[in-house]
Amino acid sequence: MEIQSKYKTPFPEMELQVIETLDFPGFPVLNLEQDVIGNKYLSYLSSLKNDIEQRYIIQVSDDRLKKIYAGELTLKNAFNDAENRVVFVYEFKKNGAVKGSYLIPIVEFTDINPIENDYVVPPPQIQAVEINEGEFINYSIRKGKPLIDIYIQSGNLVNNIKPYAIYNILVPTVEILKSFFDIDQRGVNQRFAFSNLRTKSFGFTIEITEMKPELFTVANYRELDNLIRLFNAREKKDFESIVEQTRKEKYIGDYSKIINAIIDNDATMRTAYANPNTKTVVTSNVLDKNSAKLVKNIIDESFDTIEDIENIKGIFLDINVATKEPSFVIGLSGDNATYKGKIELSLLQKIKSDFINSGKVEYLFTVKTIFHPRTTVASEKLQRFLIDYKKLD
Repeated sequence: MEIQSKYKTPFPEMELQVIETLDFPGFPVLNLEQDVIGNKYLSYLSSLKNDIEQRYIIQVSDDRLKKIYAGELTLKNAFNDAENRVVFVYEFKKNGAVKGSYLIPIVEFTDINPIENDYVVPPPQIQAVEINEGEFINYSIRKGKPLIDIYIQSGNLVNNIKPYAIYNILVPTVEILKSFFDIDQRGVNQRFAFSNLRTKSFGFTIEITEMKPELFTVANYRELDNLIRLFNAREKKDFESIVEQTRKEKYIGDYSKIINAIIDNDATMRTAYANPNTKTVVTSNVLDKNSAKLVKNIIDESFDTIEDIENIKGIFLDINVATKEPSFVIGLSGDNATYKGKIELSLLQKIKSDFINSGKVEYLFTVKTIFHPRTTVASEKLQRFLIDYKKLD
């Protein structure tokens, strides 16, 4: 675009250094730059003709930059309403020398603004967090407690904390630890505390508060090792090894929430724990969207269930219809075996109206059995449902 000569200035070129190229479709369309005293600028390439590069430049504050990254302010409007009320225009020769420089007040710039209305500023790429192990272990020693440090990064966490980071990452992490340490809900407040919350992206430190470091046994640290191993698992054999060493399987469902949150939000997660006794830090690999998808395929693995309906003779040993999931226990005739399971809701009225003599009267029971085969992360499961019965003469 040809700039009118009335805007031409005798000012020397600003000494700007490129901090980051935000849009690079083969050439730097949009740069974030900085002057010698730390002021930031957005530099937009409006044209590149005959080896002359024309760039429009505005000063931009961190708050304004966050709004642009978040899509709350378009680049066009940011230039139309530049914070220092002027737009700089520079024309550079191929060798980098300045061919011309211009200064346009924003009241006159809106008519010539070359930026498209729908131009979207790509958010800055998220760099994997680097954990400062020395600082982390020193913090653990000062606290006198084992610490778990978790850091989440994604484009939508740059400016503020989103609910998913708390409910689908922080809370499930605590649930996994509860499962590993076999802690019930009443013990959570006594065993865990949070500190060092970081609001840029989302980071937090979990302090294990109840035990002093000298009382924190090798077995306790083994559970922290399992946490890191879980976050590092990428293949079936990795999960099989963890499942063999853990007492419960509920944590797999909690980990699934974390995995889905990372995939849905294109996030990355890095985890470490500090051992103040040995003065060592154990860190995980970065878990990103691609690796989370590999994990999801393993966690979601399933096989066809096997269903069977059988008629068996026996007696009622126990009936519980006062719970949300009514249950039964029957003893098989001529055998010491028992069947346990749930009662189909359609049978409740019949059971309540019948005068059932538990332990004495023989019945013919119709029982539906559903068998869920073992998967990499889940044990085989057998479910039984009482779907009908009748008294035998």
